[in-house]
Amino acid sequence: MSLGKRLVALREQQGLSREELAKRLNLSYWAIAKYETDERMPSPDILSRLADFFGVSIDYLVGRTDDPGRPANDSTTSNPSLPDWVKQLPPDMQQFVEEESKHGWPYLRLARGLKMQDLSKEELMAIVETWMDAKSRHEKEFGPSK
Repeated sequence: MSLGKRLVALREQQGLSREELAKRLNLSYWAIAKYETDERMPSPDILSRLADFFGVSIDYLVGRTDDPGRPANDSTTSNPSLPDWVKQLPPDMQQFVEEESKHGWPYLRLARGLKMQDLSKEELMAIVETWMDAKSRHEKEFGPSK
């Protein structure tokens, strides 16, 4: 089965229209349409976002396997370099923090500050959710950060 057919099937399983999926992933309707009709291949970053959104592996999306489950080593919880506070977060937030950690100082300042706090899981989730929202608003206004 092609990437496009898998995307259509996954989107329909969730009861979403192309427009709804596009909004949730901060993509255009036409980008989703081109992916679903196999006219265009998503970038690795977008493939990762699609896989995370649908809870499947990238290998499943691109047709390398018919098993939609994620391999055991695909979880960020297995990354020993992540601080303990990150491992308390849900997988989507762990993934976000891990990606942001590749961009340097903003993550390091936050990680250092949170390490010194005695915060509950809920407080950590609220902080990361605010961070995710702020980044999303920034990217909508100024475009994706490089």
